[in-house]
Amino acid sequence: KALLIYREQGKTGERFGRSIDRIGVENFIAQLKSDDILDRKQEILDAKLHLSGGATC
Repeated sequence: KALLIYREQGKTGERFGRSIDRIGVENFIAQLKSDDILDRKQEILDAKLHLSGGATC
């Protein structure tokens, strides 16, 4: 679930922890506890996200 949230809501090149800080820890935990993200799993995986860029370190 965490990786699906990160893929959907993270910004390209953004570290995982920074994504959680940006969306809010409480929001992140609420999404982990819910199964809503799993209902959108295939949609998230098929989305054209993070096609360019990436880590710069």
